[in-house]
Amino acid sequence: MTMQNYNTEKAKNLTTLVQEYETECVSKNWQLHRDRKNKILALELDGLVKLQDAVLEEDDEINQMNIEMLNHFRELHKKMVADYRVFDLAARRKKHRIH
Repeated sequence: MTMQNYNTEKAKNLTTLVQEYETECVSKNWQLHRDRKNKILALELDGLVKLQDAVLEEDDEINQMNIEMLNHFRELHKKMVADYRVFDLAARRKKHRIH
């Protein structure tokens, strides 16, 4: 092998190594970018799930309070009807009495 062939072969090998290195660097950078983006999306999704859980818990608490208040007002209404029944019966008696 002559010196010129050696230098030509050396230049080709060097060019090939540089291209492989640059390709590998680009590939690694893309992989790092994808990994970082996936982690950010996973954190965002986790945050949304936790937010949804908190909203559902708050909605459940509100629904429980609404049910309690509804039951309270139903009981209050029953008591008022029972208390009013005495006056209603008295009023009906007066209405049906013949003078």
